[in-house]
Amino acid sequence: MLEFWNEKPALKRISAGVLSRLIRLEELHMMGVEHCHYSTLREVEFLSRLTALTLSKCSGDVIYSN
Repeated sequence: MLEFWNEKPALKRISAGVLSRLIRLEELHMMGVEHCHYSTLREVEFLSRLTALTLSKCSGDVIYSN
């Protein structure tokens, strides 16, 4: 499980390739990531063991469908 809280505005984005490398990840909870880009969410598709996903305060323009 990875629980990510962005309480300080210092983090602007998650670098490309970081999420897709977490191949054994079963739960991902991202809180307060306001500039969550579509490319970041595309990496989640490759996490075959992922059973739970929480996105809080994600940009309103991000719509994901699989």
